[in-house]
Amino acid sequence: MNEIETKIVQHDEQIKTLFNKVNKLENITTELNKLAISVEKIAINQSTMLEQQNYNTGNMMNQQPQAQQNVQPQAPQTSYLPLTFVNGVIGAKSFIVAPNHTIFLRDSDEGSNLLFEKSADMYGKYTIKAFRMTEIML
Repeated sequence: MNEIETKIVQHDEQIKTLFNKVNKLENITTELNKLAISVEKIAINQSTMLEQQNYNTGNMMNQQPQAQQNVQPQAPQTSYLPLTFVNGVIGAKSFIVAPNHTIFLRDSDEGSNLLFEKSADMYGKYTIKAFRMTEIML
């Protein structure tokens, strides 16, 4: 092999090495993009959870002073079932429920008629039941 052929072989090896490095960089870039998307989803979920905690804490704080007051009996008040809307089963599973509490969650997907009952025991371990709401003719 003469000197030119040797340089051509070396050059070809350098090109192969560069292509391999480019492929590795592309793979790293793809993985970084996936990681960035995951981090963004986690941030959104944490933000949603904090809002839920603030909402639940606010409701608990509003209820405590009422229980401590000694008020004369009044006409019976109608109670209602507060519903929080979530994005399907995943939203229901990620919704935080205080220990020893039960909450009802409504699926916000259009056309969905699912209602979730999420309960947490004293350790915070939860169970979820799903119900399909249907109209009953009266």
